[in-house]
Amino acid sequence: MTTARAAAYFALLNYAKQGTFLKDSLSEWLKSERPPLQELRLAQEIAYGTMRMQRSLDAIARQLVAPNPLKLKPKELILLRTALYQHYYMDRVPLYAIVDQTLKIASQHLHASVKKFLHAVLGKIKNKEI
Repeated sequence: MTTARAAAYFALLNYAKQGTFLKDSLSEWLKSERPPLQELRLAQEIAYGTMRMQRSLDAIARQLVAPNPLKLKPKELILLRTALYQHYYMDRVPLYAIVDQTLKIASQHLHASVKKFLHAVLGKIKNKEI
């Protein structure tokens, strides 16, 4: 079963790659997986919020990787944005859950080096570097 965080990630990825509306991607997930209402709402909040706050999230990401420039592929950047959105804009999501779920998605769908990178970046948040 696809988690709410993964559904949000894939909705944003589909938008970036194909221009698919978030609503359509999340509707497909709803039809195929039949998640509980709470999971659907979480996926919607992450997807729509990440889209809405994209510029702000990119600015935070640049600060976290400074002085190195941010050079990520779209799918990697989208996953980082979803994690940052959850931490900075959603008040009831614990950081350990964000890190755990983000790294699980990275393990399943991205290169191992990306997982290490995300772990390091999210570790900076944990250590209050930003």
